[in-house]
Amino acid sequence: MPGRLLVLLASIALVSMAGMDTAMAAQVRITPSLTVEETYSDNIAATNDEDRRSAFVTSIIPGILVDKQSGRSSLSLAYRPELLIRHNTGSTDFLQRLFGSARSELVRDTFFLEGTASARQVSRTSQASIALDNVNESDNRETAYAAKITPSYRGHLGEFFDSFASLSLGRTHVSGGAASDATDTNLLASIRSGRYFRVFGWNLSVSDSRTIRGDSNDVVSTNINLGLNYRLTREFSLFSNMGYSRGDAGDVFERNDGFYGTVGVAWQPTPRFRTSVQAGINRYGYSFSWAPTNRTNIAFDYLNRDVGLNQGDRYSLALNHATRRSTWRLSYTEEVTTSQALLLVPILSIDDPLSDDQFSGFTLGFTDRVFLNKTLEANFAYALIRGRLELRMSNEIREFEGEDSSDELMRLSARYSHTLSRASRASVEVDYRSVDSGLTSSDQQEIITYRLGLRHALSSYVDTSLELSRSEGNRGRGIDDFSENRAVAKVSVRF
Repeated sequence: MPGRLLVLLASIALVSMAGMDTAMAAQVRITPSLTVEETYSDNIAATNDEDRRSAFVTSIIPGILVDKQSGRSSLSLAYRPELLIRHNTGSTDFLQRLFGSARSELVRDTFFLEGTASARQVSRTSQASIALDNVNESDNRETAYAAKITPSYRGHLGEFFDSFASLSLGRTHVSGGAASDATDTNLLASIRSGRYFRVFGWNLSVSDSRTIRGDSNDVVSTNINLGLNYRLTREFSLFSNMGYSRGDAGDVFERNDGFYGTVGVAWQPTPRFRTSVQAGINRYGYSFSWAPTNRTNIAFDYLNRDVGLNQGDRYSLALNHATRRSTWRLSYTEEVTTSQALLLVPILSIDDPLSDDQFSGFTLGFTDRVFLNKTLEANFAYALIRGRLELRMSNEIREFEGEDSSDELMRLSARYSHTLSRASRASVEVDYRSVDSGLTSSDQQEIITYRLGLRHALSSYVDTSLELSRSEGNRGRGIDDFSENRAVAKVSVRF
């Protein structure tokens, strides 16, 4: 499906979903906007000094924001296509940009419908000089489209059991053939005992995930699990998990389908602390969760599997802490996945609404290979009386199945913003990126960017900004020493 058609259909579907709430017409908010941005760069291609060229680039960004956050449905849709006019060459680029999500409760507490859609520009591959943004001239930047819709059902039979079923249907497309188009389906069904079974509980779940790729191997994962739980005392309980796992990704790794079964014990001395350990056939693991205060919680999980798609050791960690002025977050996950599946992960936030910049994304590019994705993220934010400090770290490693190779992205960022007046705000930022494709030293890239920005609101409808930045480092592939100085002036109007 062509990318622009996918964007159109996804946008219509999201708006229609939220519109299923009869009160939507009175509660929806539609905000058209227009942003004009003028950029001067003294090295528009971000290349070596002997090849550097200066240029002016004009960006014209019409936009529409549709928002509804009330009743039994919610909608957040931002469509902001970008027209780039490159005055040095006379060429133009028209880029699609969309971020949207919607949720509708069709029948109260029973039937639900959710959807997400996105169109964004990302690096094509990690084995070429990474693209800094849309303004820089680069042949390593493509538009990625993704849309997903998920109907779900929740059922209750008094205190006896609860049931859940969902079916996610997703579609991805990357311009330029950087990766195969894919159709993604995820089926999940479960039934579990209710409060009536306080001493002896049970649950049965079935999941089936399929990524169908036209020009590459399909990826299939199926799991059936029966869980039993027996409460010995107020603090201790015995539990067992048994089932069947199947994983298929073509010939990229040795397939090992089969049955598993474990027996374990869980200890929960207080509502704030729980730990468990399990072991058995083809699986063993350990987990704990702890909430020492209302503002702090920690969860850790380790599981070793000998069957299915996610074979081997797998770890996950989540830590959240908040004070009156600060927030701390740390997370680590491991998962066998594909580029197409990652595209369907909902975008939770945009760091800069005017530039649609994301802290973590697809700097490592696209591939049709199957890989173990290891992601470590840490965020810290501290609010001052008139300012805010943000520190971020992200480390992403892709270990390719069936190969002795990996890609790694490290990104560090420090940003401080300060309120000068009711209408003005200044910011300073340092951003570091390191990309290693693991092949040769020429594929290792390091870029550091310094930014100084000033924003001023002329009115409640008109914002202006000025940003000065400098980027330097090496971009691989012979671009061993580059620097770019840039000035950006921007005016944004909301109607």
